[in-house]
Amino acid sequence: EQQQEQVATQPPLKNEEAHAEAESGTATTGGTSDTTAPVVEAPSTGQQGLAAARVSEGGEAYRVERVWEGPSLLGEGPMWHPVDQCLYWVDVTDRRVNRLQVMTREHKSWQFPVAVSCLAPLQGGGLVGAIGTGFAVLHLPESGEPTFEMKVELTTDNSIRINDGKCDRKGRFWVGTIARDMSKPDGILYLIDEKLQVHEKVHDIKISNGLGWSLDNSVMYYTDSLQYKIFKYDFDETTGQISNQSVLHEFPEGLGVPDGLTVDADGYIWSAVWNGYEVVRINPGTGQIDTRVPMPCQRPTSCMIGGINMDTLYVTSCCRDVNESEE
Repeated sequence: EQQQEQVATQPPLKNEEAHAEAESGTATTGGTSDTTAPVVEAPSTGQQGLAAARVSEGGEAYRVERVWEGPSLLGEGPMWHPVDQCLYWVDVTDRRVNRLQVMTREHKSWQFPVAVSCLAPLQGGGLVGAIGTGFAVLHLPESGEPTFEMKVELTTDNSIRINDGKCDRKGRFWVGTIARDMSKPDGILYLIDEKLQVHEKVHDIKISNGLGWSLDNSVMYYTDSLQYKIFKYDFDETTGQISNQSVLHEFPEGLGVPDGLTVDADGYIWSAVWNGYEVVRINPGTGQIDTRVPMPCQRPTSCMIGGINMDTLYVTSCCRDVNESEE
């Protein structure tokens, strides 16, 4: 399942992390929200079921555009595929994998019998992902029903479900779990290596979420949403070992919850803020938010850089338990 590398070169949205995710700076501690960060204008609300939004460079500001209208009950896990030149994402609640051809806006989806929570491209073609209770190869035919081949079972505990995941630049798959009772810190972050061996990397997690790596592969970023923190770890690219956990950024409670993340070509971290109506960019050196991009939806869930020129940030969202007349 090792992924190959695609090079993106132009800042600030060009995604170094997408090199590995799509085909395949050390930070300081203790950052908190910076209320003086620039805020760019967003379109008005009322875009019901917003599932993917595009944030593009436009001079010194960003343009937010709806690229697909749902509804999306729980959109998650956006993934740009540079070979297929399209965007994939999942709807966890509806058990769907979605594909958007960004040039034509042609949309196709496949519904599975169990939930798919995250995806990654498979070397040689196809996709892998976290589905149901484990890790599988997914088959998405242009006609007919989708199928999957389970490769690794991660849990048999019905009180636990699999959440966000991502490949590192060596093609190892990182994926986390959460307790269905989210007040319990029973989640675990797993690493599935190239031999399909499973390694438990982080314990006592409430909501395992966004993952990313610094440009030089020396730092791994990892979000526990209900700790309101994006952590960072020293990362050994060769072995996949992580150590020396510290806090990159802590979000104030009541102002939104950090969810999925990605890393751009300048090494800055973009985080979707659930219940916060925004995505934010965090400086890896200071841990401070330096840009806020308001979104026309209450619950942005995750983000991924992609597009033909690798200059677009795609943002998934959730309308579940939200008044759709307002979202």
